[in-house]
Amino acid sequence: MTSLAASSITRKTAISAEAAAVKNALVLKGLETPMLETGLTRDEKYLRIKAAMRDVVTTLGLDLSDDSLTETPHRIAKMYIDEIFSGLDYSHFPKISVIENKMGVEEMVKITDINLTEYLRAPLCDH
Repeated sequence: MTSLAASSITRKTAISAEAAAVKNALVLKGLETPMLETGLTRDEKYLRIKAAMRDVVTTLGLDLSDDSLTETPHRIAKMYIDEIFSGLDYSHFPKISVIENKMGVEEMVKITDINLTEYLRAPLCDH
């Protein structure tokens, strides 16, 4: 096996019981995002997206030698991998914990002003 082929093998990371429960619930309801195994590591995905975004911005005629645009392909690739689509990786599922109710509170805790960003796959579809 070549070093390139060896580096493209993705090792499955075990997911938490909570992540598995959420994934199974989504699958049962038909809501799980359809995914294909690419065999690419996070860094390989980043490099491919960065190259693709370089093609997009140069196709649009943007000058990547300008200091305000030089890092644009990097920023977009990082945004896609580490932010927008990071929730698709169940190995990064947030830790869920239970704490003792020492104060005896019997009402729901309400948190406001939470920003939620959702990505819909429809804009990527060819209409």
